[in-house]
Amino acid sequence: MLKKGSLLISLLLLGFVLQAQFYNGSLLTFGKNRVQYQKFNWQYFRAIQYDVYFYPTSKALGEYTYGKAPLFIEEFERKFNFSLSKKINFIVYNTQSDFRESNFGHDDEDFYNRGGITNIYGNKVYLYFDGNHNHFDNMIRSGIAILFARSIIEGESVGANISSEHLNYIPNWFYSGLGSYMAENWSPEIDIQIKKGILSRRFSSLEDLDPVEATYAGHAIWKYIADKHGPAAISKIISYTRSLRSVDKSFLYVTGSSLKELVQEWYRYSVVLYYDDIKKGGKDEHRTPALQRVKKNRVYTQLRLAPDGEQFAFVTNQQGQIKIWIKTADSKKPKLVYKKGKKTEDKPDLSYPIIGWHPNGKILGFTVEKEGRCFFYPYDVSKKKREKPFLIDVEKITDWCFSDDGRYLLFSGFRNGQSDIFLYSFQARSYQNLTQDFYDDYGPRFFNNQQDIIFSSNRPVDSLDPGNRFYHTQNQPKYDLFLYRYAKKDNQLLQITDTPTGSETDIQVLGKNKIIYLGDQNGIKNRYLAQFDSSITKIDTAIHYAYFAKNSPLTDYSHSILEHHYDKHCEQIGDLQSINGLDQIFIEPFELKIRATSPPLTQNMTSSLAKQHYEDSINKLIRQVSIPQKRRGVRQVIYADLNKGADPPKDFNSQNDTLEKKVERIISFPFENPLTRNYYTQFTVNKLITQADFSFLNTSYQQFTGLNIPIYLNSGMNALIMVGIQDILEDYRISAGFRLPFFGMGSEVMLSYEDLSKRLDKQIVYYYQAIGQSVDYQYLKQRTNSIFYNLKYPFDKFNSIRLSLKGREEKFVEGVLSDSALTAPVTTEYWSGVKLEYVYDSSKELFVNLWKGDKLKIFAELDFRVSKESLNLFVVGVDYRKSIKLYKNMTWSTRFAASTNFGTARLVYYMGGVDNWINPTFNSEIYVDRSKNYHYQTLATNIRGFDQNIRNGTSFVVLSSELRIPFIQLLFKKTVSLDFLNTMQLVLFGDIGTAWTGLTPYSADNALYIRYIQSGNITAIITRQVDPWVAGLGLGLRATLFSYFFKVDYAWGIEDMRFISPKGRFVISLGTDF
Repeated sequence: MLKKGSLLISLLLLGFVLQAQFYNGSLLTFGKNRVQYQKFNWQYFRAIQYDVYFYPTSKALGEYTYGKAPLFIEEFERKFNFSLSKKINFIVYNTQSDFRESNFGHDDEDFYNRGGITNIYGNKVYLYFDGNHNHFDNMIRSGIAILFARSIIEGESVGANISSEHLNYIPNWFYSGLGSYMAENWSPEIDIQIKKGILSRRFSSLEDLDPVEATYAGHAIWKYIADKHGPAAISKIISYTRSLRSVDKSFLYVTGSSLKELVQEWYRYSVVLYYDDIKKGGKDEHRTPALQRVKKNRVYTQLRLAPDGEQFAFVTNQQGQIKIWIKTADSKKPKLVYKKGKKTEDKPDLSYPIIGWHPNGKILGFTVEKEGRCFFYPYDVSKKKREKPFLIDVEKITDWCFSDDGRYLLFSGFRNGQSDIFLYSFQARSYQNLTQDFYDDYGPRFFNNQQDIIFSSNRPVDSLDPGNRFYHTQNQPKYDLFLYRYAKKDNQLLQITDTPTGSETDIQVLGKNKIIYLGDQNGIKNRYLAQFDSSITKIDTAIHYAYFAKNSPLTDYSHSILEHHYDKHCEQIGDLQSINGLDQIFIEPFELKIRATSPPLTQNMTSSLAKQHYEDSINKLIRQVSIPQKRRGVRQVIYADLNKGADPPKDFNSQNDTLEKKVERIISFPFENPLTRNYYTQFTVNKLITQADFSFLNTSYQQFTGLNIPIYLNSGMNALIMVGIQDILEDYRISAGFRLPFFGMGSEVMLSYEDLSKRLDKQIVYYYQAIGQSVDYQYLKQRTNSIFYNLKYPFDKFNSIRLSLKGREEKFVEGVLSDSALTAPVTTEYWSGVKLEYVYDSSKELFVNLWKGDKLKIFAELDFRVSKESLNLFVVGVDYRKSIKLYKNMTWSTRFAASTNFGTARLVYYMGGVDNWINPTFNSEIYVDRSKNYHYQTLATNIRGFDQNIRNGTSFVVLSSELRIPFIQLLFKKTVSLDFLNTMQLVLFGDIGTAWTGLTPYSADNALYIRYIQSGNITAIITRQVDPWVAGLGLGLRATLFSYFFKVDYAWGIEDMRFISPKGRFVISLGTDF
């Protein structure tokens, strides 16, 4: 009679799974974490077309979204000639760090059977603030535009989403690039990224781009289509994609060119465009870089020169891994002083750390965001150690600098959705808000012996206005420079620049009455000089002065200065530029050379201004704007005033045009305060699975049969139907499903509830399974009811510890196939258990079955029977995997796994073959030691080239290595439209391992060395000499067919240092990874 065990399944569609051990051979799950450091008390505003969800500190942003959303929705309804039938849900976070604590889009389940999964996207737009309301507007607009496009193409109902799964190939840049373009047609910031992608030739192969690069490339493509074929072409392409079920056909129908031809045309056009601009601009390529080698896949920021002039510091970010470096004059390579994170991010947060040198040159300070808070760390360069951090209680710091005496930290940041200038005292460990109004302020610097503060702001007025709200006066789209008289606490500001077509940022103080800054009014960021002066306005009992600034260009580079830094002590200037797509640092003595003429406009800037002028003309015809009376006080400084003696450029500024734009920016915004409602959990369908497969997602070991037949960790061909629902914030999830066999017995019912709202994730799973098996002249049936309570505590994004408590009822019934079966009793047993596991996962998916990084799982499990006589099983094991990216998406992946068990109910590992092997075979000649009181069995894989049971025992160790080559992608240098060809991979592999009983594989009591030979009534026991280690070598093909990932391997097995068969053998299986 079969001994009872359990075959359990875990329904963890959107949460962590129960596959802690080798229940399914090598098919383990790992998964990264979302860590909730803060508690968000969610509320929302309700409107007819949308809802806005926020928490108390993001309420101001929620109100802003509530006021702006209807304008944007109406705009896109006109552009797409389409209306959404479902409400849009805006989820508003204060910062990107807060957003990373959410569970949005987080699914650490590794669903090895990839076919038949339909994600229900829903109408959600996730927003976060970076200190710039213009960027926030663009995020709202981009999200709405993408929702409209997805709804048109893929539909809004569950049935439409299922149907859309069969759409032909949609490029990776299609949706994100469309959203970016619809949010903002063009800007110098966007142009910098597109130019970098074109000149570095990264955009020559769109399929190899990461999501951020794909967004910029897509933006440029959609802009090219709109410029060449008219804005209406975009909505037509979206509509025809839905009706024709093909992106390529829709482009061909609307533009007359196939998608491939159109992308080639766009790329050639862009190359010519940017090289023409380079020829027009100045020569900035002949300077000597300060770093001998820079990596093209790193983002370089925060260049800071030390006061001694002998060293400089900078920050790099490579896919989310942050590093701070110091480079000295006498060293060839920079020295790493701070490191955080892993290379796993597709959209890394580049807003921190922010660094700066203390005036004494001995301390390098930097600010970071950690656990939802902002910290300032001083790094002692001489001691080479970090000092204790200072907590700065704001939501984000966007820029900062030391005061001249080093006692204060002057910074820009925001609290409660409002971006201001702050002054932090190290001695008092507190700060004061200096500007405190709705407008966005950035990059402050002390001026005139700390009497004044100069900063960038998008305010349309030259005063502080604490009572202003976003619906009173609008921010302008660009940043100008303002001077605040800090010593006098004067709310009246001096406006230094007024350039409606460009922004001025990155202020550096030269000395008394002189500053330099970066401006992009010609389409490229160049350096400018501002000199302050005064004139007598009138004389009565006192002399009255009017202060003004004269601005002059200093550079005319063909590549934008991304950042610059000037240090008055060493009188050096450092520039960070992207030259032909590669970030470079240049440091040289500063020379004040004023150019006679302004830099020429780029072609993109010229066309953008022409388009803006046309739109302004149309707007003047449809509404009348009243001109307010001239403001008293310090007079506005316009571009012409700042360049007296020279004719203002006619292309982008005139006094009348500036006045009209200034009036338009201060139009009151209609807004009514909405009713604040508390959020209560609401569920929506998020995933539907309909699969034909032959696998159980086992969560326990299979019962030991003792038969010389293949081990199946699956149930035969069956139908699986699952439905997953979650609340709007994706904190609570319910999953339910059932599985019905096509042949025989193997039904399952499963139900799961998850609470991911706090740092400690909790889950309850119920599972029922009924299976049957024919053994000789008996038909044995087993019914199992199981319940699990799972906990997961994440230490950070990559490390977590997981605990599972479980209990199950097992019923064992012998089918009535004989008279004796009628009297066979129904056996019922009750089992209980606990398991603990540590999981580390820093992997990053590159493509199907291709990834890079590290995965580690260490586990221990205890199961014991609580009915009848006591039985127990204790299992420990480890599984470590590492994959290295060699070239493009080609990877070299290695796996090491080992496990052993103890107790009165032992587990036997059968080594040989692969997981999910179609039509496996079993080696019945290898002895299985039944004296070990085996109650459970499982596979120890992969050892290709052998049958199952080439080795067995209570312990095993295996090492597998694979070279995975996506040769179709490499051959065509891109992904192709056919999924079968796109996922096809050539694999070269090698496996080595053993399973044994006893202390070591070479122990005398290892059952491997014993062979029984029986002849009639005589049984002979032979002790044989054999190497316990076996290996396999071979090659294989991988590809997706009918949405399932097939693996076809041809392997040669090696035993006793020789090939067991020169012909080798074919093995066909399903599933990804090993």
